[in-house]
Amino acid sequence: MVAKSVHVERSQVGEIEADSVSLDRSLVRAASAEDVNVRLGCLGRVHADDVNTRLSAIGVGHGERVSIELGAAGLVVGGDVSLTQSGARNVTARQVSIKQGGAGTVVAGRVDFEPGSGAMVVIARSIHGSVKPLLDWRGALALGAVLVVFGSLLRRGRKG
Repeated sequence: MVAKSVHVERSQVGEIEADSVSLDRSLVRAASAEDVNVRLGCLGRVHADDVNTRLSAIGVGHGERVSIELGAAGLVVGGDVSLTQSGARNVTARQVSIKQGGAGTVVAGRVDFEPGSGAMVVIARSIHGSVKPLLDWRGALALGAVLVVFGSLLRRGRKG
């Protein structure tokens, strides 16, 4: 049986499964729900329709709508992802909006960058805003080709 609503405050919890999860100054290893709201918390793994965090960290987040404000994430996969003054290592989504934040790698259909935002690698159908990624899809393709050639030369050098 799944709980209707779970509120955790100033605690550590292993796993939570409910319709709605609310965390305040808490640490949770895994949460699965329709709605997850976190303030000053840490989630190892979250899977929900709507994920909203403020001043929090997520290891792996998956949701139809994911919003991270003043926080951090390792991996975010979703439909619509919003990072506001936040950072994420990897983001994969249909649409990504980054406001005064950053990401290591972004793979999306559409990415909107507001001033003060950036990313190392961006692979997207359309990019809006002024951002200069370290690598776009063309640069990543060229780097991959160089690494393949370099690797094959190293293998030949070891054999000969």
